[in-house]
This record gives sequence, structure tokens and C-alpha cells, in this order.
Amino acid sequence: MPNAAPGPRNTLTVAGTPEYMAPEQARGETVDQRADIYALGATFYQLLTAKTPVPSVSQLEELIRAHHGPPPPKLRDLRPDVPRELAAIIDRCLIRDRKGRFQTHAELVAALRKALPQPEVPARPMVRVLAWLLELAPVGVLVRFAFGMMPWAPFVAYLFATAASLALLGATPGQWLLRLRLRTVADGEVSTARGLARFALQNLWILPACYFLQAAFQGSMHADLVGYAAVGLAALSLLGSLGAFFGKRQTLHDFLSGTRTLVDTR
Repeated sequence: MPNAAPGPRNTLTVAGTPEYMAPEQARGETVDQRADIYALGATFYQLLTAKTPVPSVSQLEELIRAHHGPPPPKLRDLRPDVPRELAAIIDRCLIRDRKGRFQTHAELVAALRKALPQPEVPARPMVRVLAWLLELAPVGVLVRFAFGMMPWAPFVAYLFATAASLALLGATPGQWLLRLRLRTVADGEVSTARGLARFALQNLWILPACYFLQAAFQGSMHADLVGYAAVGLAALSLLGSLGAFFGKRQTLHDFLSGTRTLVDTR
């Protein structure tokens, strides 16, 4: 008997450029607009970093293995100058689980519109003062309980809270609560280091003030010296802050750190 002709094989046909292909598309699953969102994110990622999210491959099997490996570096790890909001959008487009991406093009467009540059509206002086007082309130509570044994604790706690807020929110805690934001003179993002330099220029007086309270409480002979240092630094910060009432509303600590305090209009 003649041999029977072999039956048709089940083969997987996937169309697309592998470096821009979503994981579910590479696996041959049903795709929707979330695969397009991944491809768009991969395109932006390459334009900004000169690297694709996954290495170049010649076979789909290699691409699937690449998608199961370590995720691509966050965009700002490679390009820290990219605005935080835009980088977060692109990183979200490249999430391998499609449930974590933007679910529709309209959702992606809304996020991009929100990340657009904002109008430059300088914060009013009294709003800035209120933001600062909101930050000082918990510091005052800490001073009440810590100055006797750990006079440095309130300042250090304030420093770490400010550093975390600058890194995550782009503003100090009080500014974030009152919908203010920090920007550079050229309308760029303020790095954590620059923001902490501004913090020191404005609030360094708190540290000698806490030590003065400890010295006065203990009757130390150095109380007057520490007190003079605290008063001098506080007076410099206060006088420098008067610039918020004039012209460009830029205080001395803003001027020296190259920052501006603006209203968050989003």
C-alpha cells in the first residue's frame, strides 16, 4: 500500500517585529490594544535609550525566553534626565503582564496629557509659608520629646522625610499637601541632591536650635554659643525668604539652589 500523505502540521504564525512584540503576542495568544501599547512603549524606550527592552532575537522561542528573564532597566536608570512622569508612563507600557499596562489607548492618552509641561504659576508667599509650617509641626512634636537625649533626631527625621518626598513626589511634604511643586530655573525636574541643598539652606538652623535647647536644659556653658548660631542661621533663612514677596517670588534658598516653587496645575 502506498504511504498515506502526512497530515497538515499545526504551526504557529506570528506577525510582528520581535523587539517590539508583547509577551502574549510572542506566545501566540489573542492580542488586543494592550499589545499595541507595549509596542509603543518599546518604541519610546528605544528612542530615549538607544536600546530595545529585550535583546535582538531571530526566533520566537528566544523572544519568549527573553520575556521570562529579568525585566528591562527602568527608563530613568538609563536616562535620569527624562521627566519622571513620562518615564513612569513608558515603564508601565512595558509591563509584561498586560493587566498591569494601560488598558486602553484612551487611558494612555490621558496619562500623557497629564504629563505635559505645566503653566508656570509661582506659589503665593502665604501658601509657601503654610506648606513650611505644616512640615515644622511634626518636627516641633519630636523636639518636645527628643531634645534632652537625642537633639539631632528631629532634624534627621525631617531630612529623611524630605529626601523621600523629593525622590517620590518631586516636592517637599508640605508642598505636596498644598499642591505645589519644585522645578529648576530651566523648568526641569529638581534632583534629590538639589532639593536637599535647598532644604539645608532653609532649615539648617533647626539643628543648632535643638542643641541649644538641650544645652539650656542641662545648664551647659556652651548654650549661648549654640544659641547664637541657631539665631544667626534662622535670621538668614527668614530674611532670605522675603524674596518670595517680590519680583519672581524666588527666595534666597531658591536662588542659591537654582529652584522655583510653582503651583501644581495638573
